[in-house]
Amino acid sequence: FLAMFYPAALVPLLLTIFLSRRFGIIANAFLAAFSIFIYISDTGTSFSIIITLFYLLSGAMGTMLSRNRVRRKMYISFIWLTIFNILFLFAFIFYLNIQIASQEGIMIIVYGSLSGLLSYLMALLLNPYIEVLFEDNAVMTMNELANPNQELLKELLTRAPGTYHHSLM
Repeated sequence: FLAMFYPAALVPLLLTIFLSRRFGIIANAFLAAFSIFIYISDTGTSFSIIITLFYLLSGAMGTMLSRNRVRRKMYISFIWLTIFNILFLFAFIFYLNIQIASQEGIMIIVYGSLSGLLSYLMALLLNPYIEVLFEDNAVMTMNELANPNQELLKELLTRAPGTYHHSLM
């Protein structure tokens, strides 16, 4: 069930944010199609189709989120990516006739929810760096990140003023 841990919504989410929804949907389709060939020898035909559907639906959820949801309403997009994955996995567990309270059922749910969480966190972490490449207002974003009124930068100034000065330079 480790295949469920893969952050399937990351690439479609990033492509939707920075290019367009069309590129996110195309990348999602390719990711789902390639997952068939990657996992068929390890998991068998029926479970590789379940993994493909999970990647397809999780990536589709990543393409449905808009730029504003990821940047401004971060908590809401986290809920969408994670809860939607869990709902899909409950449907897959019922389809595979696995007990939810069994070890297999719990592992599927845990790995699927961690997949949504990992997709979201990696998108948040990569967002400012990819934004520098694609956006013209990236300098303004970097100035927002270097705002000295942020708590972490205040703590850095008090504990390591030399490091703080070096970071600003």
